[in-house]
Amino acid sequence: MPLEWLGQRGITWTDNAMGVINTDKRASLFRKLIADLPIHTILEIGCNMGYNLVALSKVNNYDLTGIDYMKYAVDHAYQSAGTIICDDFRTHPFPDESFDLVLALGFFDSYSDSELIVLAEKVCQISKQYILVLDYPFMETKNFTWHCRDYEHAFPGFEEVFTKGFLYEVDPMMRAWLVRKVV
Repeated sequence: MPLEWLGQRGITWTDNAMGVINTDKRASLFRKLIADLPIHTILEIGCNMGYNLVALSKVNNYDLTGIDYMKYAVDHAYQSAGTIICDDFRTHPFPDESFDLVLALGFFDSYSDSELIVLAEKVCQISKQYILVLDYPFMETKNFTWHCRDYEHAFPGFEEVFTKGFLYEVDPMMRAWLVRKVV
């Protein structure tokens, strides 16, 4: 996690999100994107307080895990939606192929291209079947860089299932990209 997220920026982001993120809208989005996939275990990297885990719990009886390095967010997390781990995703000892789906919503946006390579390698290692990336390719914020990128070559050994741009029903700036492990 970029260090700026561990300080006041991360606290402000978490505080501003409290009570604002509509988990029903996110649940509707997840129903459209993944409800028909043969998955049971899901890991969200960079889960913050677990809003997406709450939304996913409204879609299906998934076994949900989230991980976030920011203690402030994890301390304020919705524990009822699954297990939330406070640790660095890059070094946490997840077993290989331990999750049917790895979810990253806005997670890769704040990392450089060289950091993305390391993170993507870890995601490929722990994903048993699918990776779902939701990002904000055109977001601009004061004093912060969001890295707009194409994930086409980020996950070797995986093939694209779909790309959906501009998910207006949830967030007009969000897009989705789902890949499946090639067997």
